[in-house]
Amino acid sequence: MKNICTYLYPLVAALTLLVFTLPEIAVAENSSCSAIIMDTGGNVSLVRNGKKREVGLGELLYSGDVVELAKDASLTINYLESGQQEQWPGGMKVVVGSAQSKRIPSGVIIANNKVVLPQLDSPQKGSFTLRGLSSSDEVTLNSKIEVIGLSNTAILEQRPTFSWKSVNGADSYTVTLYLEPGAKFLWQSTATGEELSYPQSEAPLTFGARYKWDVKGLKNARVISEKRSYFYLLKEGDVADLGAGIARFQEELSRDAQKTATRLAFILFLENYRLYDDALTQYEIICATYSQSDAIRQRREKLLQIRYSNLHY
Repeated sequence: MKNICTYLYPLVAALTLLVFTLPEIAVAENSSCSAIIMDTGGNVSLVRNGKKREVGLGELLYSGDVVELAKDASLTINYLESGQQEQWPGGMKVVVGSAQSKRIPSGVIIANNKVVLPQLDSPQKGSFTLRGLSSSDEVTLNSKIEVIGLSNTAILEQRPTFSWKSVNGADSYTVTLYLEPGAKFLWQSTATGEELSYPQSEAPLTFGARYKWDVKGLKNARVISEKRSYFYLLKEGDVADLGAGIARFQEELSRDAQKTATRLAFILFLENYRLYDDALTQYEIICATYSQSDAIRQRREKLLQIRYSNLHY
C-alpha cells in the first residue's frame, strides 16, 4: 500500500497536555451495543422501540432490536462480546441478543470472527491549538494546506512520503521535518508538485520516535499557506506484529474482493491500531457499493476530522 501504514493512537486523559501516548487497543465505542452489521443485501429493516426504518452496513445493533429481511435479502452480523458471526438468508426475522441472536433457525451460517469496535475521537476541525504556537502562527494556520496523511497519526515506515493538495496561487512547496520533543531540525526540501518522499540519502527515521512536519505553500518565495502536522513511528516489534495481521486480511481479500464482511473487519482492525489512512482507502472501496450507508459515512467522516484537526498527539 502506498504511504503504507499510518497509525493514530488515542488521546491521553488530559487533552490539555496534548502529548503522544501508546495505549493498548482502544475500548469499544459503545459498550452497550451488542452487534454490528457486517454485510447486507436487498431490503433489510430495523425495528427499534416500535419504529421501523431501513438499516445498512456498519449499523450498531442492541439487545432487543429486531431486524427483518425481505425474501431476497441477506444479512451478516457480528456479536462484539462473543465474536459469533451470523449470516442470515432472506425472509427471516432476527431478534438481537447480547452474545448471539435469539431463536436461530436452521439455514443460518455461524462462524467465529472476533472483531473489536474501536473508539474514534471526532474533534471539531481546528478546535485545538498546537502547543507552542505564536499568534502569527495562528493566523497562518487559518489558511491551512490540506495534507494527505501523516497528520496526528503514527506510521510504520522509516521513509514516509509527505503529500498534500495543491493551493491556489502556490508555485512551490517546502516541507520541513523535526524530531520531537524540542523540534530538532532534521530535513527540508522543496517541490513544485504535491508530494515529497523522505530520501534514501538521509538517515532512516527512528522507531519509537515522534516527529513534527510542516508544509508551506509559496508564491514568489512568500508563504501563502501552511499546515503543521505530527506523527509517531511505531516501535519496531509492533511494526512486525501489525504487518502480519494486515497481510492476513490482504490475502483473504485477494481471494475474494467482494467479501464485504471481511473488508469491514479489516477497516475495524486498521482503525483499532489507528492506521487511519489505510482505513480510508478501504472505505473508498466499500462506499462504492454502500454509498447510502449513514453509519459508514459517519465513521469515515470522523477519520477525516481527526486528520484535519489541530490536535497534537
